[in-house]
Amino acid sequence: MSVLATAQKQPQYPRIGRIVRYAIIGGIVLGCVDILFAWLFWRDQGLTIAGVFQSIARGIYGKQAASLGSTSIAVGVLCHFFIASCMVGAWIVFVSCKPTFNRRWILWGALYGLLLYLFMNFVLLPMTPVGWPKFANPEWIEASVFMHLLFGMWCAWCGSRYLSRR
Repeated sequence: MSVLATAQKQPQYPRIGRIVRYAIIGGIVLGCVDILFAWLFWRDQGLTIAGVFQSIARGIYGKQAASLGSTSIAVGVLCHFFIASCMVGAWIVFVSCKPTFNRRWILWGALYGLLLYLFMNFVLLPMTPVGWPKFANPEWIEASVFMHLLFGMWCAWCGSRYLSRR
């Protein structure tokens, strides 16, 4: 058996550097769209983009995040884009190991987005100082679920781009 034939039989594992690059770029786009969505939804109640980032920092600092000024804004920015990049990166790793999910990436991406919404609200938030979401605003819930479906599709699209350029 030749060296070439042996090399071709080796399984292809995801390249971590490429995954990180796709995850960061995809996470930046996802994070920007998400912040814009939240700001557009809440701006009539006086929320600024800085306030959106401070509300994200509440996951670490609790209610005192609003009084921490630029510190909580910076922490909110870092947390938000880190989480968005992890969302994209997790899908890319998953679809690299299970490429059959790439065939219907819109459907699987939408389901992934729904899982992201459920994870954020029923697992992640309850573990932070924010605690359980109140689910008091039906319009926000509907809009947020819809946007998470799109976010999941974006993650899946990033995964499809990653796989097509392997």
